[in-house]
Amino acid sequence: MTIQLQTQRLTMRQINVTDWDFFHDLQTDLTAIKYCFNRRTEAQIRARFESRLPPWTPASDFWLCLMLQEISTNQLVGLTGFHLQNHVAELGYMIAPEASGKGYATESLNGLLEFADNCGIKRFQANVTQGNYASERVLLKCGFHCAEVVKQDVEIGGTLYDDLIYRKESGA
Repeated sequence: MTIQLQTQRLTMRQINVTDWDFFHDLQTDLTAIKYCFNRRTEAQIRARFESRLPPWTPASDFWLCLMLQEISTNQLVGLTGFHLQNHVAELGYMIAPEASGKGYATESLNGLLEFADNCGIKRFQANVTQGNYASERVLLKCGFHCAEVVKQDVEIGGTLYDDLIYRKESGA
């Protein structure tokens, strides 16, 4: 059973094999990955993609990856998801540069949080690289708070950045 959610402007559905081109393009777009990670090899990108393809359940030991598709155009605009470990969902999201600034990250994250809450997941975490102000704004809008700063913890492109750890608990 594949997971499919809907927000006001987005269909959020579990990734499938037809999403390879978009996934690959997003993972190699220098604007999209600037504050996320270093460039990855083709093999690393393929492995990440394939690890997200099996049907997800709350007992899964891999990332739930949902593709974000505009309802009005059917265009893919990003992805979101989480990995559940020790009863904490580590969240992640990426929006295609041409779709950024439209509120899709906030809208999709709120939809993802509602889905997770319905699965009984109550604790959430997101790591943000220092300087990724857009991502910080998304998390704050969705009720997260910066709980911890790990100094000089993330290396991207030869530069060390602080790792900002945002947390949220629901239903407590």
